[in-house]
Amino acid sequence: MKAIVYKKYGPPDVLQMEEVEKPTPKDHQVLIKIHASSINAGDYRVMRANLLIRLVTGGLLRPKDTRLGSDVAGRVEAVGASVKQFRPGDEVFGFTNGAFAEYGCSREGAVALKPANISFEEAAAVPVAAITALQGLRDAAGIRPGQKVLIQGASGGVGMFAVQLAKHYGAEVTTVCSTKNLDMVRSIGADHVIDYTMEDFTRNSPRYDLIFAVNDSPKAEEECLPNTLSITFPGVENAGLMGMLDYRGIAVSAGSACSTGEDKPSHVLKAIGLSDQAARETIRISLGHSTSERNIRYMTQVVQDDIEGRTPYVNMLTPAQLNETILFDEQTYILDVRPEDDRRKFKGLPNSHEASPFSVEKYLDQLPKDKQILVVCPGGGLSFMISYYLKARGFKRVSNLRGGLDGWRKRRSDLYQKYAGQNLTVLQLGK
Repeated sequence: MKAIVYKKYGPPDVLQMEEVEKPTPKDHQVLIKIHASSINAGDYRVMRANLLIRLVTGGLLRPKDTRLGSDVAGRVEAVGASVKQFRPGDEVFGFTNGAFAEYGCSREGAVALKPANISFEEAAAVPVAAITALQGLRDAAGIRPGQKVLIQGASGGVGMFAVQLAKHYGAEVTTVCSTKNLDMVRSIGADHVIDYTMEDFTRNSPRYDLIFAVNDSPKAEEECLPNTLSITFPGVENAGLMGMLDYRGIAVSAGSACSTGEDKPSHVLKAIGLSDQAARETIRISLGHSTSERNIRYMTQVVQDDIEGRTPYVNMLTPAQLNETILFDEQTYILDVRPEDDRRKFKGLPNSHEASPFSVEKYLDQLPKDKQILVVCPGGGLSFMISYYLKARGFKRVSNLRGGLDGWRKRRSDLYQKYAGQNLTVLQLGK
């Protein structure tokens, strides 16, 4: 069969028509001979694919699924063994994965019988836009009869359905659109119409019980964090994960305001209904256009390792355990990644190798993979981040010193006085 596919991200020029294999319905699916499909903003976003979409879909460099389109209308050609509601010949509309093709398979619950009084083309324009409006007004906002509702972007695909649904639920509807669409939105039920080219509805307007904004605002887009992904890790304290990502310069923030002592969800997570506990287990990762591909890969690996229980184990060495046997063991490589201010305060461990904590990746070729690497840094946070990074890069035996040099100096002052600062090596870039 023929289908529209895309094998790389970009503008519409990346779309190609190709011969692909005709799908076979599974037990719970129906095979649809597609008569019409429609294009949504989501199709364009997936085709362009910003960094966040690429992470969510699993196609970092190129699309993992080359099919496009979801809105579909057509005739059932075959049904799976478990399908009860439909039979061959039924005219249906709904959702499929890859609607820009001659055939598509849909779950039984993802399609419905097409009303006889509308065409395939009209039916194909309904699914995504109408469901978006319905979920927003009914499920998320809980619209009720008698409410005053403002719909911004009322003349778009979602907006037109939102106007009609709001009237269906008994609301008094005010719409915002451009001059050319004023009569159209009145014709579908709007009680009041505001022309945004003539009037700023945000100034001196009446109060509304519900504002439903379905158009993209350039100003709002500028004010939002670019490509922000919130991930919840049940049962996990998020400080360690944040540290692993923050070490590489990836912008992260905690889901709860732990630093204030209130331990409440951030206003963003509160808006989507997360509990205090869920917020404590959530980190928000912000990716911009300047985020390198290498850092995206690293972020993906950190998240996947944690979700799948594969976070590499890093041994923690207490200051009291750091004795002469370890200090002078030929199979132990001491990597000192303390910042300059800590180096000025405390002498380094004997036989240690000094490197900048913020560019460890530049020294990887100088580190021995056949030895135990002991990472030394103030406190446990940064040393754990770097230790994790080394494990992720293939170093099998990595440990870090809990409490840093200050802890060792206090617990083993005898060894500090005797050996600290001896035989130090400063690693050089390019060697």
